[in-house]
Amino acid sequence: IAATRSGDSFDARLNPLKRQLKHPAFGAYSSFKLLKEYSVSLSPKQTKSISLPGGSNASLTYLGKAGSLFKVGLTVGGKINPTQRMAKGSTVFQAGIRYKDGILILAITVK
Repeated sequence: IAATRSGDSFDARLNPLKRQLKHPAFGAYSSFKLLKEYSVSLSPKQTKSISLPGGSNASLTYLGKAGSLFKVGLTVGGKINPTQRMAKGSTVFQAGIRYKDGILILAITVK
């Protein structure tokens, strides 16, 4: 998702995430556009990489389960390495990757 401070547009394809993207955490940004969607299936301990708009790469690693939660590792351009614990159907956001005149926001959903 590309987020910018210019204009006030919201890509209709992002409507399921509108409440989260209009949260004060993203309050500095007024326009949101879906650039690309990826579907990644992972087995335990498996890592898959994807190319992001703007030339960065992201890697997702399935680290197993912690009770009913799925542990997912994320690396973006070798700089960001959080481990997320996610319930099935939940979405987490990783923002801050510079992109053109704004940022990229990665929205990761466990299905």
